[in-house]
This record gives sequence, structure tokens and C-alpha cells, in this order.
Amino acid sequence: AAAMAYDQAALSSRGTATALNFPMERVQESLHALGATSTGMDGSPVLALKRRHSKRRRRSKVEIANDAATARMRKNKTMAMQEGPVVELEDLGADYLDELLRITWGTAYQ
Repeated sequence: AAAMAYDQAALSSRGTATALNFPMERVQESLHALGATSTGMDGSPVLALKRRHSKRRRRSKVEIANDAATARMRKNKTMAMQEGPVVELEDLGADYLDELLRITWGTAYQ
């Protein structure tokens, strides 16, 4: 796939005189399958290739605004939850914990 992408870009930018990994006909067919003809998509076969092989998709302004609004709502909700009642626990010490565990072990397996 990487070699074909290279050939597509090389053929699109340098023309037929460039050295290719695949036969010229196969690369031209793959360009036509992408919709990148001699004039290309939006006038540039390189841009068509870039769109085809890009891993990231550009988000619209509406999507960005929706994500920001959702993040604000989550933050506000989290802050509201943090303002709830606070429970403070007292440390009763390791001896008390050991005693509780000993009692629990004794009743759990009898």
C-alpha cells in the first residue's frame, strides 16, 4: 500500500518520466479509481491522494463546537458532584483492622 501511494504521488506530481514500483497502467488505474484524473479532484491529483491516504478526518466547525459544549457540560456536572456531602473516616489503627480480618476469616470458612 505504501509503495502504491508513493507511485500515485510520484506520477501525479512528476509525470510519466518518474520511476515507479508498479507498472504505469496499474498506477493510472488506481488514480482513476480514486477519482484523481489528470485534472484531479479540486484540480489536484495530489490533494485527492492526500484525502484518500489521510488517517485523520477534518472535523467541521459544528462538530468542534458540539464537542466543546459537551466538555463544558461534563465539567459542570463533575464540579456539581464534588460539592456534595463530604464523609470523613477515622483511622482506627492497624490492630483494629487485624482483629476485624481475623474475625472475618474465622466466620467465612466455618
